[in-house]
Amino acid sequence: MLVAFDEKSLKDAIAELVANNVNYCVADVTKSDDVHRYINEAAKLFTKVDVFFNNAGIEGAVTPVADYPEEIFDKVMAVNVWGVWLVSKYMAQICGTRRNCQTGFISCR
Repeated sequence: MLVAFDEKSLKDAIAELVANNVNYCVADVTKSDDVHRYINEAAKLFTKVDVFFNNAGIEGAVTPVADYPEEIFDKVMAVNVWGVWLVSKYMAQICGTRRNCQTGFISCR
């Protein structure tokens, strides 16, 4: 299951993959409802999760700290920290309810 907030980038990524069992979901990883929805969609589509690659992240601005806009910092933290945690939380809940879920979590940014 590929996830991003831009549907075009998801469709482009799927077109480049050589696989038949790939799906996507448009979602914002900073929103609990979106994350819960796509984790549940993935759980319905796939009977087992072997590896979960949690790679949510954005770069933000490249500027001195003294000049860094607070709203950009808030967005970077929301995606890179909150989003990664939120996705891990809901995936762990799904795996906790399934005996066949021997998931290897990979979280990076």
